[in-house]
Amino acid sequence: MHPKIPISPHSFLIFLVVLLGLSCTPPVVPEADTTEAQPDTTEQGPPDNTPTTTADPLSTTDGTLTSLDSTTTAATTTASTGLASETTLGSTGEGTTSDTSLCGNFFVDDGEECDLGPMHNWDHGACTSQCMSAKCGDGLLFEGVEACDEGEQNGPGYNQCSSCQFGPRCGDGVLTPEFEECDGGGPDGGGEIEGIDTNCQAGCTWDGRIIFISSTKFAANLGGLTGADLQCQNLAKAANLSGFAGYRVWLSDADESPLDRLEFGPERLVLLSGVQIAENLDALLANGPDDGISVTELHTTLMNAPVWTNTAVTGEVFSDTDHCKNWTSTASKNPDDSPAEASTGLNAVLKLPADVWDAWSDGRWWTHYLFPQNCSNTAHLYCIEDATP
Repeated sequence: MHPKIPISPHSFLIFLVVLLGLSCTPPVVPEADTTEAQPDTTEQGPPDNTPTTTADPLSTTDGTLTSLDSTTTAATTTASTGLASETTLGSTGEGTTSDTSLCGNFFVDDGEECDLGPMHNWDHGACTSQCMSAKCGDGLLFEGVEACDEGEQNGPGYNQCSSCQFGPRCGDGVLTPEFEECDGGGPDGGGEIEGIDTNCQAGCTWDGRIIFISSTKFAANLGGLTGADLQCQNLAKAANLSGFAGYRVWLSDADESPLDRLEFGPERLVLLSGVQIAENLDALLANGPDDGISVTELHTTLMNAPVWTNTAVTGEVFSDTDHCKNWTSTASKNPDDSPAEASTGLNAVLKLPADVWDAWSDGRWWTHYLFPQNCSNTAHLYCIEDATP
C-alpha cells in the first residue's frame, strides 16, 4: 500500500490550471502535409441543372442495368446482352436496334421478322439464323413443314419442288408418262409393279428393250431407212424415253431388213405398259408379238392400225419392188401405170371374235398383212430400242 501524500489546496489549484491549458492548445500540423485549397476545375453540369455523375455507368440504385448516354451504351449493351450494339427498351418493352447483329437477343429488332433466341434461331425452323421468318422460296428447308425448298429453282414442273412440296418425280410410285417408262416407287424409281411381270429399273425405265407403235401416221416418203430411223428417234426423244438415239425402225427397203440393222441380244421386248411381248428378238420372229404392238410412245393404245414394214415374218425383205421407191415417194402409180404400193403390217386386233384374232396371230399379220397400202396413203411405224452393245 502506497503512503498517502497530502496535497494542499494551493497545489491542487495549480494542477487544475495546467490541465485546462493543455486541452485548449491546437494540434501541430507538420509542414510537409500543409497545402493550399485548390479551385474546382471539373466541368459544370448542363444549364438545366441535370446532375452529372462519374459513377460506374452500369450501377443503379435499383439493381437494373441502365445506359446513361451514347458514350456508355456499348459497355452497357455488352454487359447486359453480350452483343456489342446499341439497344434500348421502348415503353412497350420491345427492343429496337439500328444493327441486325442483335439477332439472338430475344427481341424483334429493326430489320428482323422474329427472334426466338440463339438456341432456337436456326435455318430449319420457324425463325432462321438471320432472324427472318421461314418462308417457301427462301432456299432453307423448314423441317416438318416443307418437303423441299430449292429457292429460285422451285417450280411446278417434273422433278421440281412445287410450293415446297415434292412434285411429280421418279420414285413417287406414280407414272408420269411424259417423263417415265415406269415407276416402281423405290428411292430411285425401281421396283416391282403389281400385275406387271417386267420390273422397273433405277431411273424409271423398264428392264428390257422398248418397242412401240408411232402415235402418228407418216407418208411413205420417209427419207429412206435412215430417215425412218430418225422419225423413231425424234418420237422417243419427244417422249423423254431413255436411249432415244438408239431407236431403229422395223422396216425394209429393197436391200436391207431388220435382220441387217438390229442387234440380237438376250433382252426382253417390252411395251411401255410394261407388258412383255417376246423374250427376245429371236422369239419375236419365231412367235410374233403375243397380243400385238399396241402401245405408242405416249403410252396410248392403238388397235387395227396399218404400219409400214415391207418385212416378212422371218425378218427379211418381203418385196424388192413394193417399198415406195425405198421409202422416198408418195406416188400412187408406177411408171407402167400400176399402183405404187408397199407391204404393211396390222399392229393388233381384239381377242374377240376369236377367229379374227387367230388369223392375225397365226398369219403374223403384225409384220405382213394380206392387203398392201398405196404409197399415197399414210401409216404408222414400229420403233424398237436397239440392244445395248
